[in-house]
Amino acid sequence: MICCRYILKRYLIERPMLLAAALLAIINFACSGSNSDPSYTVSARLNRESIHWFATADPMYNETVSIITEGPETVDLTAVISTGSDWCSFNLTSHVDRVTRKAGSVVHLYCDANMQPTERTAVIDVDFADGTRYTLRLTQSGYSVSASYDRAWAELPEYEDNSDYIYKTYYTTLTGDTAPRRNYTICYDSKKHISHWSAYPVHARYIGGSGRAGEFCFDPNKQLPIIPQSIQQNVEAGGYNDGANRGLDRGHMIPSASRTHNVECNEMTFYATNMMPQASQFNQNSWATLEGAVRSAALSGSYAALADTVYVVTGTHFAAGYETIVSRGVSIAVPTHAWKVLLRAKERNREDNDITKLSADQLLSIGFIYENSNSSRYTTFAQAACSVEEIERLTGFKFWKMLPEEVAVQVKKQKNLSDWGNVFK
Repeated sequence: MICCRYILKRYLIERPMLLAAALLAIINFACSGSNSDPSYTVSARLNRESIHWFATADPMYNETVSIITEGPETVDLTAVISTGSDWCSFNLTSHVDRVTRKAGSVVHLYCDANMQPTERTAVIDVDFADGTRYTLRLTQSGYSVSASYDRAWAELPEYEDNSDYIYKTYYTTLTGDTAPRRNYTICYDSKKHISHWSAYPVHARYIGGSGRAGEFCFDPNKQLPIIPQSIQQNVEAGGYNDGANRGLDRGHMIPSASRTHNVECNEMTFYATNMMPQASQFNQNSWATLEGAVRSAALSGSYAALADTVYVVTGTHFAAGYETIVSRGVSIAVPTHAWKVLLRAKERNREDNDITKLSADQLLSIGFIYENSNSSRYTTFAQAACSVEEIERLTGFKFWKMLPEEVAVQVKKQKNLSDWGNVFK
């Protein structure tokens, strides 16, 4: 018997002056077959991952499907693209629709961008010398306006088609990684000059010994898309300076302390695009306490031993009458409120498992919202706690889009602090 696994991965192609994107494995199938059952079929759908890049000749994003086989090395296998060879190839630079390998090897399949709105399917047959056959059906989503944004990241809010919004993901490299890993994603408002939200995972993998290694700076735009320096907050020059001495901190949206694996990882949290003007006493007290509690939700007690992930979105809200400051020539909207939404599995759910497959009673979710004022320094977890559903109504953003709708509806109603153990005591 030979076992065969299909894993979808996104790999990196690096262009001059550009660090492109890498996506973690999101599909993992296990199957088996024998001579008595020579036609075992596996279907894979990429309905949560729109395969898209900007130019097939010089791709920024190189989409790769890795067909990982297991079996004796003495057994040969042949992989053939029987359907879809016009947009799939076993070679990145030339058209190859058939390859021969030894069992236990990896077969890479490269996919062109789908620039049409309709989905399409490729069929890849893997034949072993002992007569066993496996068939992979790979369905590629059609192009959409959000094709370059949509990813299989559990915390990524639903795409909002707004000409003022710039969506950007920052990638970093952690020790042992063979390709860049996502650090965090933002939705930047080019008119308000502040991000509406920053979405990121909190996990032990991102925590290390770098400490607070970064310095406040502009996003250097080494990664796409470019956010012009002229529309970024000038936080390099010692903080906000609007002549009114309002006592506003350069408040991190993704905290520095949640990205200490290495200097590069931490430095990105100091980009101007990750800053919100935040009342100093609020930022340094109740907000800092919340940030620490979120890390504890992933890193302390028995939960940490499971090496699991807490999915987080931190955001800003602008109620009617919000203020705008002008700091060194750039107008910056000052949020009236700051919020966080959290999602995690209740029980063991290692990184290679898919949180989208869990039921509502296997998931925990909660939200927190604070007024952005010094008086909020005394706000307790119990006073700030709310449901994710409430923050959706307030902000207009939709969360946990990767969950089945019926599961998401139930999960987003949760707001019980005690469900999180001692984290929010």
